[in-house]
Amino acid sequence: MKKQKEDNTFFAAQTNPRKDDPYLDLSKSKENWRRAFFICAITLFFVTGAFIVRSFQAKYVPYLVSVDDFDQITILGSAEQLSRNDQRLIRAELYKWLRAMRSVYGDEQLVIDQLTDAFTMLSSDVAARMNEYYAQRENDPRLLVRSMRRTIEVSQILQTDEQGTWRLQWVETTMPVRGSSSQIQTWEAYIKIQNQPPTTSQGILQNPLGIYITELNWGSITPLTQQ
Repeated sequence: MKKQKEDNTFFAAQTNPRKDDPYLDLSKSKENWRRAFFICAITLFFVTGAFIVRSFQAKYVPYLVSVDDFDQITILGSAEQLSRNDQRLIRAELYKWLRAMRSVYGDEQLVIDQLTDAFTMLSSDVAARMNEYYAQRENDPRLLVRSMRRTIEVSQILQTDEQGTWRLQWVETTMPVRGSSSQIQTWEAYIKIQNQPPTTSQGILQNPLGIYITELNWGSITPLTQQ
């Protein structure tokens, strides 16, 4: 004869002590949450490591493009990150500075504006020397603009040592406003530069790279020749 099943949970617990034990269920739940936490932590660790490794293996190359007024796209090439002391940047700044200091155009205000910008790259003692130089009538571009035009063609901008000394060489072509033929002369300059990053908004606008010329010696190395 079959034994009648006990409906009372109290008596059932007596026959099976682990059945309907609230403390046993709580212990199992605690252990399950602990396992779930460790599984998530290990998974997160490997996923984070995979992202870090992938970030060092990125192969994406940014490109510069130009869009004109007619929506035509021109690819300018891959973008390269340049450091503040990159020689290409320094050469470009020295090239613009030299053209501003030596060129004489037909517009007197343009000459003055360019000289003003060029003087922002000079240290105080070099600027004082250049003021004395341009104070002489034969060198004052504000007076020269009335009688002649002067263009320059830069042939060399070369760093000569690790102390910031550069050698610049260029050809000046002088063309009188009236009459006679133009004249050509080769010039050379040795300059020393220092890098002082700008700390003010005005300094950033005037000299964003912080390149300052602390020593300057220039002069002609060939006689004037008629063209």
